[in-house]
Amino acid sequence: VQGSAAGVTVQQIQQIGSTGRERPTIWQGILEWLEKAKNPSDSQKQTRQVPCQVSANSKDGEPE
Repeated sequence: VQGSAAGVTVQQIQQIGSTGRERPTIWQGILEWLEKAKNPSDSQKQTRQVPCQVSANSKDGEPE
């Protein structure tokens, strides 16, 4: 998996969350947004998408 957000790579994010406990996925989907053109005279907007997955620590089978 490759990608970055605010200069933090996906691998770094995964390492930050690795506590040895199971982290079940509580949501996954695609984030989508419209990005304005960099040129003010260009009125076209570009659709951007990024796949995301959210996990949480679990305790007694329930997300914390």
